[in-house]
Amino acid sequence: MPALRADFPEEWEREIDFAPGGQIEVDLPAGQLQIRGWDRPLVALSSLPGERSAASPGAARVTNDAGSVGDPFPGNDSTSPGAPPLARRPLNPADEKQSRLALNLARNSRRLRIESSRRGFLGRAGSVSLELAVPRSTNLSIDGGTLAIALNQLEGDIKIDTAAGDITISDLSGSLDIDSGQSQVSLHKIDGNVRIDLGGGGVQARVISGELLVDTGGANILGEILLGGAKIDAGAGQVVLSDLQGPLDVDMAGGSIQIKRAAGSSIKVDAGPATISAGFLCRPGGRYRFENSHGDIQLNIDPGEGFELDLESSRGWVETDFELKTTTLERSELAGTFGQPVAAIRAKSASGRIVVRPQRAGEDLPPVPLEWEQPGSPAPPEVYPAGRSGQVKTAAGQGISPPGSERGELEVLELLAQGKLSPEEAETLLERLKVDSH
Repeated sequence: MPALRADFPEEWEREIDFAPGGQIEVDLPAGQLQIRGWDRPLVALSSLPGERSAASPGAARVTNDAGSVGDPFPGNDSTSPGAPPLARRPLNPADEKQSRLALNLARNSRRLRIESSRRGFLGRAGSVSLELAVPRSTNLSIDGGTLAIALNQLEGDIKIDTAAGDITISDLSGSLDIDSGQSQVSLHKIDGNVRIDLGGGGVQARVISGELLVDTGGANILGEILLGGAKIDAGAGQVVLSDLQGPLDVDMAGGSIQIKRAAGSSIKVDAGPATISAGFLCRPGGRYRFENSHGDIQLNIDPGEGFELDLESSRGWVETDFELKTTTLERSELAGTFGQPVAAIRAKSASGRIVVRPQRAGEDLPPVPLEWEQPGSPAPPEVYPAGRSGQVKTAAGQGISPPGSERGELEVLELLAQGKLSPEEAETLLERLKVDSH
């Protein structure tokens, strides 16, 4: 493949003509990678000076077998297919602090590949810190070792495969696929499906319009405003999910699971030794199942039209505050119906207490001690003022139930599902409800 190759000094800048809708591939052994979208048909590349990967202590001594120094692109232009190759000569001691970064630009196509052959002391991977501005509509494929990644304001499909390093992504329109051995993943405003496969670390996902799939050996997972449902498969840790639309499926070896303000028609939770707490709205035709091998299960329910209830704890006990038409009533087993049984709720524990009660106004599940913050999160947007009755109002003037009311938050999700609110407006109202409840 015709390619543009160059050896870069430690600090440099370069622009390359690149049309929107193309594919960019980045392969770096270690370091930092920052990519943002812009509205120009160019890729701007620059170094991030003074940064070296902590995992590469020898990165300051870079050894190459060949290379050129000085101007990164002497006599070459990315738009000139016939440009001569760069002159090459052996690296001498005076050039020891130079690193080679190879750029391959496919001719007559919209594909750019950026890869580094930088090596540190004794052949270890050297650190490369790179900043890119790319056309907003760009597909990305990123491979790396220990690589910290920050992406924002992009429209395209993104695939990331790294050994380790934090990953922060915001304002993305497109699908996202992440594979990492150990990483803290922070996502904000992703308009598309998300798949995350981690060996360990943590996930924070906020305002996801597509389906969220997380598979991890052990990680803490925090999800807020998940509009396309979620599927979580985790070895152990804490899972905290709130403001959900769509189906939810959680399979966990052990830890704790907390679900707040779920408005989908399907929830399935299977866990080993774990505490489970869930607050949700019963929808007609809804199916809600919770099961663990050990630990308490607490369900706070907005009953809607009504439901069928089936509770069983082999070596514990069950209880409910709902006035049921019971068919089975024992210390460890309870079955019956409430109102019109248009939804079905099942909870089962091998050893633990199961409690089912109505969701009361102003009441929420206990907080979980997670101290995560979204790196680089924008300030909350301006909120709409409360009405005289204490209601929060939408931009169209529609009233939402009083702050602190679980029903108010469910009403916001209902309006979002009906298309009467945008995701940004829903996020604003939910923030206002949370603030006013304290």
